[in-house]
Amino acid sequence: MKCSLVLMFEGKLVRRRAVVPSLHKKYLSIIVERVFCRCAEQMVERLKPSLVNGSAVNMEEKFSQLTLDVIGLALFNYEFDSLTTNSPVIDAVYNAFKEAELRSTDLLPYWKEGYSSDSFCSGITSIINALCKVIPRQIKAEKAVSIIRETVEELIAKCREIVEAEGERINEEEYVNDADPSILRFLLASREEVSSTQLRDDLLSMLVAGHETNGSVLTWTAYLLSKDPSSLGKAHEEVDRILQGRLPTYEDIKNLKFLARCINVSMRLYPHPPVLLRRAQVDDVLPGNYKVSPGQDIMISVYNIHRSAEGLYMKLSERQTASTSAAANP
Repeated sequence: MKCSLVLMFEGKLVRRRAVVPSLHKKYLSIIVERVFCRCAEQMVERLKPSLVNGSAVNMEEKFSQLTLDVIGLALFNYEFDSLTTNSPVIDAVYNAFKEAELRSTDLLPYWKEGYSSDSFCSGITSIINALCKVIPRQIKAEKAVSIIRETVEELIAKCREIVEAEGERINEEEYVNDADPSILRFLLASREEVSSTQLRDDLLSMLVAGHETNGSVLTWTAYLLSKDPSSLGKAHEEVDRILQGRLPTYEDIKNLKFLARCINVSMRLYPHPPVLLRRAQVDDVLPGNYKVSPGQDIMISVYNIHRSAEGLYMKLSERQTASTSAAANP
């Protein structure tokens, strides 16, 4: 298989029918207790020195590390431990994410083999593709993806060996392996016929979808609450009233309704990703009589849609409800 970021970041959709059953209530309850709470406590400990000496903290970086640790455990039962340590795998993940971000805005996709059907452009592209093999940025990106893939493939192989040795099979609707409640363990125990490559790509898709998006939501929500003392006070009051000093459970989280509204408003004002990219598969005509051809990329500004004056995203009643949440400023 060609080592291409296109396959990793623009690739196939996650096989929802295989994955969704793993996200049942029992799994979520265990993950909240064993993963969410533990990782959150680790981040709090890391923040205490800054709280004591009053130094500034890059919370975007901290939230990004937090969500990477969470999704590593939830997906693969793998300890990225990015809040406290560094490793080649962590560096590879961030390098790959950065390259994907850069490629999403490249006007000339020189890194994509044969991106043009035009013979002249294809010839130029072949030359550029050869140059990519010596361009430091591309070498770094391809190396990063190789490290990530090799790591995930190794995790899959080890987990598959354990599942086979134990003869593990899913025998109940809400099945969770107590020693390893990860999604990877569930998928292997389901005994679905799927190649390691397909399973790897599924898990990498979820890694991409679940890491940076959640980190961004946490960052913007914290920022908006910091600018709205009234809403921040209400959020504190709700958390104190429901949790009463203990760690949250899955059921507790469902009862944090005001905090949930704060997060919803944050995602409306600052959606992540702010722009969606789709590639036309057939000839079509979009609203406004815009014609598209196969292979043409279409960029959808979610940020603009969420702030539409025509109310395309929210009904008036929903806007009124949201206005009571953190920093609601439609």
